[in-house]
Amino acid sequence: MSEILLIEDDEILLKALTRFLQKEGFTVKACANGKEGLEQIDLHTYDLVITDINMPYANGFEVMSRIKAKESYKGVPVIVITSMSSESAITQCYQIGANDFIRKPVMPHELHIRVRKLLGSFA
Repeated sequence: MSEILLIEDDEILLKALTRFLQKEGFTVKACANGKEGLEQIDLHTYDLVITDINMPYANGFEVMSRIKAKESYKGVPVIVITSMSSESAITQCYQIGANDFIRKPVMPHELHIRVRKLLGSFA
């Protein structure tokens, strides 16, 4: 069972995506802000990280930078979910190390397909 770190400051979206991903068979550690996410990155290595960009305490760019700097996270895919849509924000996400980018509102089944694809279990 793949373990996913989900970092999202919108409480309703965090709960909804957590429930959906768990229902699809994933183990999910839900974090309500970037600081909590960074703490989890230091405690455990996950199979995939899903992060928002605009969050309190530490934004998604900081989270991705920390992930990509850790040896234990080499090869761990990152999906960014955000309401940001500017070309520069999208480019920055990919430059820092995002593997995929989803604009809000997030469609759960689209997220599921992208998660499966990045985990190599798309069927």
